[in-house]
Amino acid sequence: MTHPQSAPRLCQSVLRQSRLLLGAALILFSGTASVFSQPSQKLPDARSIKASIEAAESEQTIEAFEKAATALKSYQPDSLEEKRERLALSAKFMAVLARRIEADSRRPVKKPAANVALPPGVSGVAGMSPESISDPALRNEYEAAIAENRRNAQFWTEFHRRERMLRGMISPFVSDSLVAYRDAEDMEKRLASLLTAEGVPAPTITTVLDRYRSIAARLNPTLKKTVPTEK
Repeated sequence: MTHPQSAPRLCQSVLRQSRLLLGAALILFSGTASVFSQPSQKLPDARSIKASIEAAESEQTIEAFEKAATALKSYQPDSLEEKRERLALSAKFMAVLARRIEADSRRPVKKPAANVALPPGVSGVAGMSPESISDPALRNEYEAAIAENRRNAQFWTEFHRRERMLRGMISPFVSDSLVAYRDAEDMEKRLASLLTAEGVPAPTITTVLDRYRSIAARLNPTLKKTVPTEK
């Protein structure tokens, strides 16, 4: 049995606990609301992707190329018209990539050496520190050779990154084309026309068409065509 004088104290205690619970609930709700109210990261659209491709073509840096590739990969169109627009953008970027790769493949840049050879007349081990060479002229020559080797290594590293970037685009491009142009009667002709219109070099077009034939044959064996053998 509760004593009459303790009743007010009990009511005050219950009221105080209720206020604490209400305050905690409001804090939790406000924190949850702030999470849901945070703006979501804006996904790329066709306009921003086109701008990133143009920036890659203009700047020609590996960072610009990778930014354009990431934007294309993140773009998930809904309508059929948008899917076809994405294909055209992919073809444009493939053209920019392939042309850069072709140009770089013709540049007379040496493959980097694991250890730079010492200048003639210097005794020691290839790759040793330049400070080990006492003659200033020979030391400068060795430092210049090391710097050139470092530039060559960076060139070929970026070259192979662009190659991997281009190879990684081909299968998704073909898969997207099978969705965007699923009713096309002559898919090879349509793909060749699209790639040619965007300026994709002929060797890359051949690679894309070969990949299309391979994928189409697996999807539907009846699509295989018999190529007559030369006599």
